[in-house]
Amino acid sequence: MLEPKLPTLLRSVIAMGGCIDAPGNVSPLAEANFNHDARAARVVVKSFAETLVLVPLDVTEQAIVTEADVRHAPEIFTDAFATFRGAHCDLLSACEGAPVHDAHVVAFLTNPSLYETKTIAIDVSVAQPGDDAHGMVVVDRRSWADATNPKVTVLTNVNASEFRKELAFRFRKNAMRYFTKY
Repeated sequence: MLEPKLPTLLRSVIAMGGCIDAPGNVSPLAEANFNHDARAARVVVKSFAETLVLVPLDVTEQAIVTEADVRHAPEIFTDAFATFRGAHCDLLSACEGAPVHDAHVVAFLTNPSLYETKTIAIDVSVAQPGDDAHGMVVVDRRSWADATNPKVTVLTNVNASEFRKELAFRFRKNAMRYFTKY
């Protein structure tokens, strides 16, 4: 909002947030990032229409990362992952691993062939915090979609096994770089 020209100065913006067909993770309808600041999410979606790439829960939760995948990660990551995996286990009784949501942004930038995408018209609901619809991605599914809803590129599928391999490879590569320095 401080720089109205920003959308024209950037080729694209990639954001992890929202959910399209998947249930939310902080309410039945909303994902945490969009829920925590729905107004900002709405501004980003509207301002960067046509150049926004959205990485929703629908995709990030397809690639469950295990302890074995992150065994070469830095300790700060493995500690945080253990905590997150424990919470994921407690909340969802899914204890084999957990999604690493934000890593998909980097993975898409470095290897977009891991993902399938589509362009859809969306908006972000801004309601009262605590309302299930606050932060919800509203998809305009009408065949004659209203031109007022911005069209964004949304990641729809990920090759989960290749994502996990690439994540593990990057951790190993960084670990080797660290150890060869000393």
